[in-house]
Amino acid sequence: MSLKSIRNNYTKLLAAFESAGVKLNESQKAELDTFIVALESKIDDMKKATVRATKKVVTEHLDKEYKKVVESILNHKAKNEQLAGKIQAKVNSINESKKLARKVDGYLNMYVESILPEKTVVDYDRMEKLESLHESLKDLLLVNEDAVEAKKEKLQESFKK
Repeated sequence: MSLKSIRNNYTKLLAAFESAGVKLNESQKAELDTFIVALESKIDDMKKATVRATKKVVTEHLDKEYKKVVESILNHKAKNEQLAGKIQAKVNSINESKKLARKVDGYLNMYVESILPEKTVVDYDRMEKLESLHESLKDLLLVNEDAVEAKKEKLQESFKK
């Protein structure tokens, strides 16, 4: 109920009393006015108290929620920093491994170059060409492995005699 509706209902009550033939003297009207003013004051005080209590409850609830959110943010930030530290440590380890690998590779290249002779590299293409030329010459001269073996055995027999 609002204060305005109480005032309107009070006015209607006075009008109803007059229409019913009830005459109120000035002291009765003053007491009734005092009662209505006290009622309005009490209702206004109750509204203010309700607003204060509601504000207090809402503020406490919001404070709890805010605290939870802030704690959650701080926890996540700490976890983030911890993970970032682990990632950075892993990156540093990988970088150090790469540096070490480069140095070992350089040393091994230098060592291999120092122990390998410079001109003993086999030219496989040339060797394959020579083998194919050798085979074609054997075919051209009608010499095969069997003939060579037979001639070899004959020579060995004659040598033994």
